[in-house]
Amino acid sequence: MAVIRATSTELPQYSYSRDDIITIGARWLRDSPHELALFQRFVSSSQIDERHFAVPLETILNLGGPRERASHFQTEGRPLLARTLSGLLNKTQTEAQFIDHLIFTSCSAPTIPALDALVIDDVELRRSVARIPLYQHGCAGGVIGLAIAQRVISPGEQAVVASLELCSLVYQAKDLTGGNLVGSAIFGDGAAAVLVTSDGDGLAICDARSHLVPHSAHLMGYNSEDDGPHLRLDRALPQALARHAPPFIKSFLGDHGLSPGDITWWLFHPGGVKVLSALEEAFSIKRPQSRWSWEVLERYGNMSSSSILFVLDAFLKSRVVRSGDRVCIVGVGPGLTIESILLQER
Repeated sequence: MAVIRATSTELPQYSYSRDDIITIGARWLRDSPHELALFQRFVSSSQIDERHFAVPLETILNLGGPRERASHFQTEGRPLLARTLSGLLNKTQTEAQFIDHLIFTSCSAPTIPALDALVIDDVELRRSVARIPLYQHGCAGGVIGLAIAQRVISPGEQAVVASLELCSLVYQAKDLTGGNLVGSAIFGDGAAAVLVTSDGDGLAICDARSHLVPHSAHLMGYNSEDDGPHLRLDRALPQALARHAPPFIKSFLGDHGLSPGDITWWLFHPGGVKVLSALEEAFSIKRPQSRWSWEVLERYGNMSSSSILFVLDAFLKSRVVRSGDRVCIVGVGPGLTIESILLQER
């Protein structure tokens, strides 16, 4: 049974407070008072105190097309991802040559080859490492990466699940739709990695399952335009989660003879206040059982696929888990897909 051994996280160099974002928003939307009022409301109600970006706000405000965005992604993202992987290997005293699988997820810029192919040289992973790059899973990529690790790992093997998200590179200055205003108010940049082994002590991955909500592609995703991706984010998303997540999760847990009441801790994708509130209410859980998702949202914002790995990192650092505790991860991504992983502390 695959086991989560350790986590590692990294943040880019530029950090901005909520007040900084409101100030720069006033510049961005100075000729659009209605949209400015909406943006300020979104930022104020986001409960996000700080966000980190790979490039300065001035650069974000003046981003060009896909070529410039991809260049920033490679130039700024490569060292950030390499630091994350190196930190994970150093933390666990794992030799890079002994990593068998590298699962890399990002939805920030579709570079070919994927950035993990370049970072293999930086970290000195072996050249025969099995690479699985993921792009179109969006915010759910971190959860899906862990599920894939559990499925591909063989006895005696080790896998790394890595995520790099520079969500700032998806910003579109001329897009004044509600989805882009919300995205600009909540998304941040970050990188994270998880070491998964085929045995040992720790959080064992018992099972993983996906659910694709029918006729829901309009709720989340990107619209591809000549100037790059435009965020698609529908206000009906939290309600859709509240409707579809409970029966899916109950069925998933039921196959293991469990119910939501048997879960000690919940790790939700911190997609925003409304998303977290909808999930907490759907499963009738108390805030202490899912507090790490709120902490990550408050400290870093929504970092797409990296977010759930940050939540997992914060959860492990809190040292609250005890032998026998059951943990349920719930991820959300475009599709609309709901992803879940059942863990148990050995």
